Parts: sequence; C-alpha cells; structure tokens
Amino acid sequence: VVAVIDSEDVIFYNLSSIAAPAQTETLVGPDSASDIAAYGSFVYVLGDRLKIFDVSNPADPFSPGSVNTSNSNFYVTAGKSGVFAW
Repeated sequence: VVAVIDSEDVIFYNLSSIAAPAQTETLVGPDSASDIAAYGSFVYVLGDRLKIFDVSNPADPFSPGSVNTSNSNFYVTAGKSGVFAW
C-alpha cells in the first residue's frame, strides 16, 4: 500500500499489481498535513494532529484514531520503538 497526502486527504493505492496500481480509498487526513510515515501496517500522517491509519487490509484502510500534537511539529518518523514528531 502507498499512501499519498493530497491537500487534506490521504489517498491509498494498492500495489499488489505493479502493472495496474489501484486507488483503494480516500480518507480525510489532519488539517494542513505536513508529513507522512509508515511502519508495519500503520500509516501516520502529521498535521495539527497525528492521525493513524490501519492499512492491514489494503482494500479497506481505516483510521482508528488520532492524537493532538504541537503546531510546531512538521516531520514524523515511525519505527520499532515508536512514532516521533518534531
């Protein structure tokens, strides 16, 4: 799965067929999204809050929740130890 920030939306593409990538879903991301990261089956989109998307089923990504962040955070990274915004 590839997730792309487009304005305030997150567009998901299923790449199981490289010859014909398919858009699977468009979900609303946080306002003024600035960065995106992924780890495992989760995609993290940073804006006025950190929004979490579960993409374990590429045909049906969903957002189980979000958390408020500082307006001065512009970058996000995710890894085994957690998610970091700065």
